[in-house]
Amino acid sequence: MLMVTIVGAACTALGFFGIAAKFSPSFVKKCLGYEWMIDLAISIGVIFLFAGAGITAMLVGIITGVIFSGVLFCMKNIVGYSKFQRNAEGKLGWVEYPATWTFRTLGAGMAKVGKGVVGAAKEMIDGIKDKEPQLKLVVNNAA
Repeated sequence: MLMVTIVGAACTALGFFGIAAKFSPSFVKKCLGYEWMIDLAISIGVIFLFAGAGITAMLVGIITGVIFSGVLFCMKNIVGYSKFQRNAEGKLGWVEYPATWTFRTLGAGMAKVGKGVVGAAKEMIDGIKDKEPQLKLVVNNAA
């Protein structure tokens, strides 16, 4: 049941991003510039949209909001964003901000996470090996 909810939420969030990406890449960057407004509107809107269909559908709406928030945050740091403000010349316009996460920094971060996971698994396995149960052989000589 939980897996169906998570898959449904992921598909809903993916659908929103698919629709936004069809407009244009600059539209996506402009939306990412005002991430918190988009996030708030979609998260609350999806919860109310699914509210009438039962508790499972409302749970899908809540999890969709969480997944949507995470993906917006990651996209803003991977793709970059644009904001409508004064530029260097003092004129109002869309100012582009570059991505803060590069593939090099993502790779280094994933390597740290991987080393941590592997190290934790190794410590767990070593701890299990150290505490192997001591079996005693009991012989019952009743005869």
